[in-house]
Amino acid sequence: MNRFLASVLLFTTMASGQFWGNDGFPEVMNWDRFRALTGQLGLSQAQVNGLLPAHDAYVKAFRGIIEDDFADFIEKDDNDGKYQWASADPELAASFRSRRSKYRNLCDELEEAEDELFDLAYAYLTETQRLRLEDVRGRRERERLRAQTWPGFEWNFGGAMSIEAQDLLDFSELVVTEDMEIAAIQHGKTQTNAIRTYRRERLDTIQDRLDREQAKPDFDAIVDPAITKRLGQIKRELGGKGGGKGGGGKGGGSRAARPDLSEEEIEDLKAEFAMLQEEFEAQMASSEDLMFEGAWDFNKSDDVRKKADQAIARSLKSFVQSVLSTLDTNDGYRFRLRVLRQMYPGVNQPSADPLFARRINEAEKEDNPALTAELTEERLAFREGINNIWDRLIEALDDDDEFDMQDMLKLSGFEETTEARKLKGGKEAKGGKGSKGGKGGKVSKSEPQKSPRDQAFADARAYDRKFTDELLPEGGAEGRAEMVIDRSGGAGNILISVSGADGPESIQFTDGAMMIVENGQEYEVPMDGPMAIGMDIAGEMFGSRGVLLPLPPPSIRELAGVSEEDQGLLDAIIDDYRLSCADNLPEREIIEFSEDDPMSMMNMMAESENRRRERNQAIRSADELLFSTLSALFPERAASIQSFDITRQREWLMARIGSGGMEGIATMFMGGGSGEGWKVDLRELATESSWTPNDPAAFRDALEAWERSILSPLEELADHRESGMSMTDMIDMSMRGGKADKDMDPMQMMNDMMTRQQKRGEMIDAANEITDDAAGALSLLLPFDESEVFDLSYGLASVPAIGRDPDLLDPAFEKILSLDSLRTEQREALAGLAADYRGSLREVNQQMLGMHRRMPNIDMGGMFGAMMAFGEKDDEGDAQKMQEQFELQQNLQKQIDRLRSERKDLHQKTREQLKGLLDQDQITRGGLQRLLEPQRLPPEIQQMLGGGMMMGGPGF
Repeated sequence: MNRFLASVLLFTTMASGQFWGNDGFPEVMNWDRFRALTGQLGLSQAQVNGLLPAHDAYVKAFRGIIEDDFADFIEKDDNDGKYQWASADPELAASFRSRRSKYRNLCDELEEAEDELFDLAYAYLTETQRLRLEDVRGRRERERLRAQTWPGFEWNFGGAMSIEAQDLLDFSELVVTEDMEIAAIQHGKTQTNAIRTYRRERLDTIQDRLDREQAKPDFDAIVDPAITKRLGQIKRELGGKGGGKGGGGKGGGSRAARPDLSEEEIEDLKAEFAMLQEEFEAQMASSEDLMFEGAWDFNKSDDVRKKADQAIARSLKSFVQSVLSTLDTNDGYRFRLRVLRQMYPGVNQPSADPLFARRINEAEKEDNPALTAELTEERLAFREGINNIWDRLIEALDDDDEFDMQDMLKLSGFEETTEARKLKGGKEAKGGKGSKGGKGGKVSKSEPQKSPRDQAFADARAYDRKFTDELLPEGGAEGRAEMVIDRSGGAGNILISVSGADGPESIQFTDGAMMIVENGQEYEVPMDGPMAIGMDIAGEMFGSRGVLLPLPPPSIRELAGVSEEDQGLLDAIIDDYRLSCADNLPEREIIEFSEDDPMSMMNMMAESENRRRERNQAIRSADELLFSTLSALFPERAASIQSFDITRQREWLMARIGSGGMEGIATMFMGGGSGEGWKVDLRELATESSWTPNDPAAFRDALEAWERSILSPLEELADHRESGMSMTDMIDMSMRGGKADKDMDPMQMMNDMMTRQQKRGEMIDAANEITDDAAGALSLLLPFDESEVFDLSYGLASVPAIGRDPDLLDPAFEKILSLDSLRTEQREALAGLAADYRGSLREVNQQMLGMHRRMPNIDMGGMFGAMMAFGEKDDEGDAQKMQEQFELQQNLQKQIDRLRSERKDLHQKTREQLKGLLDQDQITRGGLQRLLEPQRLPPEIQQMLGGGMMMGGPGF
């Protein structure tokens, strides 16, 4: 994958922190997940309506088990990870056996809660649906089993264990036959049995190891101490050299034997030594397994996982090959790609295929049927060739060749070249796993031997690159790619398009979602909750929030407010302004780089960052000239122009703060400050709704006072940001081997970073205080009912991780209530549903914000500083306090996550009720399908964004 987009998605993945399970138990099957699992049943709206209350009862029961029984289980011993390591603690084996039994009982309780839901569903279904329900049950059981990782957690970089055959069929745009369905169901049963066996045997191996660890005798119990004592005596009498197995004669050691010993006595002692040594070795050999079985025991857990993986992979391979035997070239291409992407995270669609699609589309627009046919035939030939290479990967699905983090990063475009490794003087990267049992054959000193799987990946990349270079416009170097960055949407909106690199054709970030276009398909990914920070990091990487757009002419005309006779003069002023901004428009940035050269991409980012800052400054200078000219020519508008200039200055400062760079990315991870109220535009918040303040003049004055007072802290933040490490600085350090100065102390460098982070936090707190106070003052000037709404609106805007809610149904209600075809009873029912929905939504949002306000103000930089004893944070009391605050934060975050899940369920179930109130014709004619039918994302897109990367894990 193109490294830029790989980096975006990798940062998003790291930020999202989505795992299989939580503390070793599965997540509740929310309504969205329940509907996805039961999608193959084809439920009618009447069946859905009947299941809504049943699902409510299930969620209540499930969460009761999690929040009470499981929470109690974890609280009693939150260090279950100790069972995964050897210990001489005599109580450990018994403790594990007891907690394993309790864990199994808790898992059974969760299973019973879900069985009750499925049993209730059974009563609503037809006979045909009931047959399919067993497959749904099996799939949910596999989800539960994958999450049952206690004790500890498991990394899950793809692999057959996580792939669902039905998903492969559903998302490959195939005409699914009955034979395919039957094969998928059979594979699911094999998969369930293998995972179930693995879960049991994994715990068995831990239990067996702990039992043996407690039973293992000490050295004296293994070897007779009288023998070891006598052997030592003989060695001393012979001068430190025994007579057995190569012992020397008299005087043969470093010291001579006792001088009073005769030759005969010496020979007798040697004979005795040899006899005792043989007995010693026999006793050691008899207990060798017991002495060294510990290391083998640890490997047994890996062995049972590998056995399960291979059993599932064999079944998956059989299923995949049976489906492929019925498909043509194009369907086979899509299906193979779907399989490989889920099996090996990091595999992406080849770069040539979308280029073929673009060229074919251009030929069709030009009405050139001959070229269209030629390109279509060439695309078919390309797919046939890549299919042949991919078949080698499918043939290797059940190999025992591991796939780990390093493999994933290589496929994502982060593989180092041999030349780069030589320059760095480091070790050769894992290449083909030639060291694993000789699988890779002889390894060259210059380049490691590739395994069949890795060789197929390399061949596929070379094959794709050959076609890509031919399809890109002439005039560039081989291996090049082109990126177009479009920021015309303004701050927070950015479209990144790539040609000539594998992966998505484009990624678009907006304030609430990320749109991925891949293989011609659009996937809208909501960026709420933990995913929101991923979007912010991507925005920092590409400077999407560091955009200052020129003022549009209508805004300038409204600001000037000139008479008809002065319009000609104003037109000339506007033309001059637009001309001065023309060379600094940030709308489209086209950059060519080398797909295989990381440094070219870093240089690209550095140049882009510098250009953004220069453009923003140029547009600000054009603004200042415009405002001074307008004030001089139209003095009666000077006060309004000055007020508008303050608003515009805030936009400029926010663009400087969000202009991108390495420090911006780092601060996203490290935190700092207690909230994001300082980012909220109170003027926009105050004008976007029809507020009716008791004193409009006071309301307006309070708003203007905030705009003036916020400028100073924002300017400090902007100066602080621009004085930090830029991408250019980062490149300069990398060219010097990571050091800006050979005498620089790394610890001092870290200390300086922490100091900067602390200073930034203080600035943000000051800016937050100003905005919080201003929002409170504005709220007091509103009627009570409006004041509550305003407070909630500001609270949500100041906490994007909570406030971003892409599932919000207000647009759906507005569009539905505007339908002319609504009957009176429908309109009344919809109005009642809207009131209930908004009331419930307001309540859950207020609870989430209440939890957030209770969170301690800690950041990762401060925590790291405390752990590393920087500055004044070396007191044990400070470290203990930091730990307590961190635990409180984690607990509050879990409650917020639960409330977020409830909010999502509220959205999804209200959608179902909306569909039940409308006729299908109203949904179709009103264009409501997209609003009422949430899009299901393919598993590999979910995986790419973080889902399923890790299974389980206490403390996550």
